[in-house]
Amino acid sequence: MITKLVVDASVAIKWFVPEPLSVEARRILDDYQGGAISVLAPDLIYAEAGNIVWKKHVFQGLVASDAETIVDEFRKLVIKVTAAADLIDDAYRLAVSHRRSVYDSLYLALTIRESCQFVTADEKLASQCGKVFASQRHMACELAVTDTAINSGVRRSAPRVMVLIRCGAPRRYAC
Repeated sequence: MITKLVVDASVAIKWFVPEPLSVEARRILDDYQGGAISVLAPDLIYAEAGNIVWKKHVFQGLVASDAETIVDEFRKLVIKVTAAADLIDDAYRLAVSHRRSVYDSLYLALTIRESCQFVTADEKLASQCGKVFASQRHMACELAVTDTAINSGVRRSAPRVMVLIRCGAPRRYAC
């Protein structure tokens, strides 16, 4: 049986752009491409990933041709998407009860609906996931950051985290 995994844009973008936790995110992509897992997301993921690429191009100097290639390659991935319209009622209730954005809550609603795992590299969302999934096992993986800020001696206020939420499925992506 193929494991289902809900992935948000903060993880998916790391498949194409080197960032902290890209190696861990690539493990997910490798398993997806190898047929070991099925990647799920609300259809919002395409807009979110496109917006991240746009910001990296406009504000961080990502070359236009590279940005276009990333958008094209991301679109080619066969992600099992669920229409936001099908998740909106549950997502809105989650957003209101847990004071999260409806955008984030779409991923959480899909995770609950599919009774599967959810992975994010969004630290703010990660910190709230324990409240949403209070009855489920919550695991935060603190990983060493090896970017230039750490290598140059600049200290960060907190390490980057990739969080895996478990909703009944066996844990596969441990850090």
